[in-house]
Amino acid sequence: YAGEKASISVDWFVDEAGFGILQVADTGSGIPAMQLKKVIEPFVQGGALVSSNPHIARVGEGVGLGLHIVNKLSDILDAKFTLESAEGHGTKARLRFPPEACCTPLKERIEELHFQDS
Repeated sequence: YAGEKASISVDWFVDEAGFGILQVADTGSGIPAMQLKKVIEPFVQGGALVSSNPHIARVGEGVGLGLHIVNKLSDILDAKFTLESAEGHGTKARLRFPPEACCTPLKERIEELHFQDS
């Protein structure tokens, strides 16, 4: 949950090593550093908590499952999930897919199409 006035961007690109990167970034309030590793656990939310117990929801939407689900899916898809955030500066979530998982088949398909046109 980024907040009402935050913007959210979704990008897909291939890095210099050929890995496919899916990045979701927001300009929200960010996640405090002490919570960053915990927010991928089920039912844990980042941001200002209504209690010092990280399992008690903050004021806002959601139940704390989104990042947990993304983290589990990254394991299934052989991708690496990373989360960067700084309180007051938004959050970036990235999935880094190995070339053989996403990019190579597309490259081969493009080469195949190009060969057919020749």
